[in-house]
Amino acid sequence: MSKSILTVKGMNGILDIKNKKVEIVREGTMSFLQGLRGTKEIPISKITSIHFKKAGIVSVGHLRILFVGGEQTKNGLFNRPSNTLENTILFDKKQQSSFEKAKKIIEEKMEIIDNSQSQEQPPKSGIKDLEKLAELKEKGIITEEEFNAKKKQILDL
Repeated sequence: MSKSILTVKGMNGILDIKNKKVEIVREGTMSFLQGLRGTKEIPISKITSIHFKKAGIVSVGHLRILFVGGEQTKNGLFNRPSNTLENTILFDKKQQSSFEKAKKIIEEKMEIIDNSQSQEQPPKSGIKDLEKLAELKEKGIITEEEFNAKKKQILDL
């Protein structure tokens, strides 16, 4: 079990942020609305966006997590299935600052993952340049040493 970074309790469940995943734990009297019992785990690397609505004086706020492979990505924006509520935690005005902090932490984790993934893959133009270089090497136009030197330059090694 990984250690929690932040755990916040909402009206219809708990949002538990860990290093590489977010867990939504259902409990409380309002949890029956989602139809989900127990814990739902969402890898941070799969999260595509976070929808955040502030609580009003008489209305509740919510934090909704959208992710790759989730039902909300399959049906489009206007055909929202009811089970997207599984990924939503409701909160009141008193709980809002904790959920704002949770949103910020998740977004920071998402950015770290995005940055590390973009550094792992050379840019598309770099890939095309490497392919052209490989062809030139195969045709004998450039040497192995020239190919390797240019490859290091393209990949920024």
